[in-house]
Amino acid sequence: MRNLKHNTYIYFLMLFVLFPVCSQDKEIELPQKFLRLNILSKYSLEKINIRDVKGKLYFNDLSISLKKNFDIQLRKINNRLLLKYDGKEYSSEHLILEADEIFTINYTTENASGERNYSGRLEIFIFDDRLQLVLQTDIEHYVKNTAWAESKNILENSELFSSNEEKFNFTRAMEISVRSWVFSNLKRHSEIDADLCDLTHCMFYPGIIKFQSGDRSPAEVMVHEGKIISSYFHSSCGGVLSGPEVFWEKHFPYSYFRKGEDRFQKFSKLQCEKSPHNRWESHVSEKELMRIFNLSKIENIELIRKQNRIHRIYFPGSNLNLAFSEFSTRMGKDLGWNVIKSNLFDVKKTQRGYIFYGRGLGHGVGLCQWGSAGMASESYDYREILEFYFPGIDIAVGTYK
Repeated sequence: MRNLKHNTYIYFLMLFVLFPVCSQDKEIELPQKFLRLNILSKYSLEKINIRDVKGKLYFNDLSISLKKNFDIQLRKINNRLLLKYDGKEYSSEHLILEADEIFTINYTTENASGERNYSGRLEIFIFDDRLQLVLQTDIEHYVKNTAWAESKNILENSELFSSNEEKFNFTRAMEISVRSWVFSNLKRHSEIDADLCDLTHCMFYPGIIKFQSGDRSPAEVMVHEGKIISSYFHSSCGGVLSGPEVFWEKHFPYSYFRKGEDRFQKFSKLQCEKSPHNRWESHVSEKELMRIFNLSKIENIELIRKQNRIHRIYFPGSNLNLAFSEFSTRMGKDLGWNVIKSNLFDVKKTQRGYIFYGRGLGHGVGLCQWGSAGMASESYDYREILEFYFPGIDIAVGTYK
């Protein structure tokens, strides 16, 4: 009998070792269900047309029910909005559109024109001498559209994934990264009572491009020590990852960002080597550099590295020693953002100027999109992907208030 009890104990102990009881996911309360988003923020808008509107329009203490297929024309006149609808004109300082369905905004400026589709509650007012559009939209809708827009080139690459499951794991990793970043960066544009803008200053959001509602998967987020993390991501790291303090000098050096090679232990190759930006080369003349940085001459360019990525740029013979983020911004605004694609490069002086030999696209902080696609294509699930790029994090299920 004693041996039977002993053997039974060993049997159940082995069951727990071989098939451990899965712990339930952690839960965390999310502070809000809707996001206030400054849309079309790239443009100095003075007029727009809102098409195919159905819902209600509020201004000047008036409430107007909008019929399907009617258009609204809006123009900035001095410091007021001139509104044309259904053959009538109105003037107001502030306007609210509560749309029942998807609507389209046509915009025209001196340098650009186009249209985008949106849904939700739209506020329009004048600030900083231009039309400001603040859209209140469902966060889950925003997460899915933004994750897709930020990953479009990867998701539409037919050679990367061999199954829907691989694509699902990449997409889920991106959605959790986007959602986590959103909740750790609310109120970035408090000057106009908005949470985020629709540019890469926050995250690129082109409106409704793929998802409207549909899938209601758990609102998972990454947490560290009980707080949702600011989960940066970038296109491709070129094989080298760093903490945020390398690209942004004043950023706190959080421990949950992977540093070093973008190489999972099972891989014999770098995970993001299929990226079209894996290697790049740019030629910049000495005259261009002198103009951009207001220098009378350039003796050479010294690259100051940290965690094997470029941290600062120094021009010997001058007092100019720049954080890489400032160097990148000044170069991008003058020559275009595809000249210096990352802070992972070498530079060589030539008779005509300088050649930059680089790898990757982006700041190399957090999740490498092409690297995570590589992991997904090797059958790693989204949790393994996120735990690789953000070591020490937990994945929690968010519940909305």
